[in-house]
Amino acid sequence: MFQVRRKDDAVKNGSIRPTRPRARQRKVTAAAAIDTLFPLPQRVLRMERIDGATIVLSGPDTKEMAEYYEHVQAWFDDADLNAQKKSGTAQQFERSAREVDEFIEATNNDARLAPPSDCTIDIEYPPTTKRPPAVVGDTFTTTGLLTRRSVSSFILARDDERFVTDTGLAVRHREDTVEAEVEMREPSDDSAVIIPMARRAKPDHNAIRSAASQLGGVHEDVLDICIANAVRNGPNSSGRYEIEVEAIVRVRGKGQKKKQEGPARYNAGFVPAMRENVVSALGALDRIWVTQDLEPKLRKGRLVRDYDRVFEIKRKRVDVKTHELVSIEYELGTWFANYKEHLVLAPRALLALDARNGAPAKALGRYFVLLTASADRDGRLVRSVRDVIATVRRSFDYGKNPQRLRSWLEDNLEVLVEHGIITSWTYTPAADLAQLPRKNWVDHWLELSVVVQLPARAHSGE
Repeated sequence: MFQVRRKDDAVKNGSIRPTRPRARQRKVTAAAAIDTLFPLPQRVLRMERIDGATIVLSGPDTKEMAEYYEHVQAWFDDADLNAQKKSGTAQQFERSAREVDEFIEATNNDARLAPPSDCTIDIEYPPTTKRPPAVVGDTFTTTGLLTRRSVSSFILARDDERFVTDTGLAVRHREDTVEAEVEMREPSDDSAVIIPMARRAKPDHNAIRSAASQLGGVHEDVLDICIANAVRNGPNSSGRYEIEVEAIVRVRGKGQKKKQEGPARYNAGFVPAMRENVVSALGALDRIWVTQDLEPKLRKGRLVRDYDRVFEIKRKRVDVKTHELVSIEYELGTWFANYKEHLVLAPRALLALDARNGAPAKALGRYFVLLTASADRDGRLVRSVRDVIATVRRSFDYGKNPQRLRSWLEDNLEVLVEHGIITSWTYTPAADLAQLPRKNWVDHWLELSVVVQLPARAHSGE
């Protein structure tokens, strides 16, 4: 006979219903009296369930108990198989608690399941500390440090801008008096800093070039979300940042499937392609390095350059049944140590912009967001039209129609206003705009500047 003893209840003879877990790691125990004067050695049967819980039986270490455990194991194996065939979802650990209910009930009807002697049955719950989301509300935090801006340059660069190095493919990012070099390498290529050049295998530049050509707005989103998570939630007990793949998909607000039953409409997971895009982006970001030592420096008799990882995956958690990446633990390079000096509060709408159809507007919006520190007290950011085109569009080519260049800028600025990423924009000096010649005006237009008004919360840092 089983008796159920709860921490908050007295023993209830004949009651065999374990309580549902209301809080993390709450244990359900079916307890029976055991001779405490001369206790027998205990035989333990542990059965991991598909919902992550572990059902544990413990009784005297006897031959009868060993045979009994075989019947118990077979019963739970059948329950596991039946559970996988059923459709629908349940609350976390609800399935294991229900199985214990059903097993205890079955002991009354199946003699093979009746314990030969007193034993206990427990449910152990894993430590499932749920981390807060990386982004809450309509803004997210990122950083406008030089390294972050230079990564954008590498992602936006044309193929002919990326040049071959001994270790990968690189782009030079230039801003007034500062420069950085961003390089994409082969996966997990630490050899660039630990193996002498003479013994180092040459990288497959064609493969790297192919991977670089796939970079885009999704990669920028994923990096910014990982930065936001690091700033908001800090490191875990291992000193690393941790985030779930589905949390990144959820923050972007893209690819979430909807399901409807009658008038009710609710979320039903994510479109697989959107999840795959995030996983691919994490892998690509893990291959990017940056240096601000544009020329080798003499240190202790050697010419050296310091390279820093932008983003590094240190640990992966994978679903053993589906082989899907569940979560990662990661580190940001030493460049991130000064992130507080250039904190940026960016509109969440930037992450929601379509990375394919809205790619130009997304890139333009991120360009202005990462330059928030350059705005005046009123949140006005002034940049020359020539600089905007060179940095974001990466080409001044307009074929036979110069209006294409102007429409590219103005149409995308209007998209940013429509989505609340910027409040307004205008040209300056306004008088020069009014005096543009009717013909051959494009060179004069490139000498103008655009004034962007950032949202109040972005430039105030609230």
